[in-house]
Amino acid sequence: MSLFLQKNEQKIYLILLILLFPFLSLMFFSGAYHFIGDLLDFSHLVQFIPSYLAYLFLPLLIVFCLYFLSRPKNLKEFKRVCRVFGFFFLLIGLLLVFLVPYYISCGLYFAPLMQTVNALFPLDLVIYGMISFLFGVYLVIRATPFAISNQFLTFQKKKRTAFWITFPFVLLYVIIALYLLGSLFTGIDFAAWNEKTFPLMIPSYLLMGYVSFLPFYQIVFLSKRKRKSKVLTILPIVFTLLLDSALLITNLIEPNLYVYCGKAYFPIDFEGSLNVAPLVLAIFPLIGSIGILIFSYPKKKE
Repeated sequence: MSLFLQKNEQKIYLILLILLFPFLSLMFFSGAYHFIGDLLDFSHLVQFIPSYLAYLFLPLLIVFCLYFLSRPKNLKEFKRVCRVFGFFFLLIGLLLVFLVPYYISCGLYFAPLMQTVNALFPLDLVIYGMISFLFGVYLVIRATPFAISNQFLTFQKKKRTAFWITFPFVLLYVIIALYLLGSLFTGIDFAAWNEKTFPLMIPSYLLMGYVSFLPFYQIVFLSKRKRKSKVLTILPIVFTLLLDSALLITNLIEPNLYVYCGKAYFPIDFEGSLNVAPLVLAIFPLIGSIGILIFSYPKKKE
């Protein structure tokens, strides 16, 4: 069993990333929704700090950690990822475990089950804190010389673009992808099924899921192919243009579409009378598909 885990360690990280991403998107959407609702005066900022740690920062940390663990550039980078992310997981875990009892003692939280953020709040924060702390301990141990053998690790042959140049864009994309996928899942409950304009939301729903699909299409499917196909790298941008065209048509038919059917997912559009949602839905899939075209399009020697 131990040998199996060692041989498949990186595959396990990738599988965990794929399986956890939908759950993490629901967490992130919940945290972001409360954060957006507090933007006007930040009257609940202090009270919700532990929630923002658990529901905004922790999902992002898990996504990037599992990605870098599954695709290290070399052994030195793998160890560094374990140390850095391990430290942050330990820190968040300790903060959540100690802040919640402190908030209860100060009267900010009135019971172990308060139901203000979700049905388990703030007990869920303690659970996430314990999981975060234990995972942090594992990562720190994994970075020591006494950890299990690293002989089965495989490393990326391609050179990466400078991390600090691409990271801000990647971070923004992941934030949008988590939020939109969480929106899509909660849409089953929040959808305005009785609205006459509801069918016009179909392109929007498709794009909500498509933003998250594109990175996994690249990581899981395209990067594993020994011989790259031009068609497979061009297809994402073709589908994106088709979906964006459908999105444009639906918004021309009903300019207030998200006021009627999308206020549960795009509160800024509803409360601020803005039209941000169609721009986000159109631009980010385009960015993802262009990224695939740039980084995965086969070279002449292939």
